[in-house]
Amino acid sequence: MNGREDRPKERVNRLSRHFVERWTQRVGAAPTVDGVNRIIQSSSQIRHRKRLWEDCPGGGLRPFIQLAEFLYRPSGIIIKVDQRSGVAVTVIAP
Repeated sequence: MNGREDRPKERVNRLSRHFVERWTQRVGAAPTVDGVNRIIQSSSQIRHRKRLWEDCPGGGLRPFIQLAEFLYRPSGIIIKVDQRSGVAVTVIAP
C-alpha cells in the first residue's frame, strides 16, 4: 500500500439537498451518489478540506471549514465535498 493510490475511490456517500437542487438546475437530470463518485474519480482535486480560523466581530476566533473541491474538466464543473462526513455539498457549473 502506498497511500493515495490505495485509498477507496468512492468519496461521497450522501448528496445534500442543496447539491441536488443546484445540480438539477445547472447540470441537468437529478444526480446519484454513484454518478457523482464516477465523476469525482475522473476529476482533479484542486483543493483539500481545510480547517481555518476567522475573526469574530467581538474578538477571538471561530473555526471555518473550507471544503475539498474537484474539477471535472470535460464539463467544467466543480464539486465541493465535505470529506470528513462524505457529503457532496454544492456544485459550480459554467
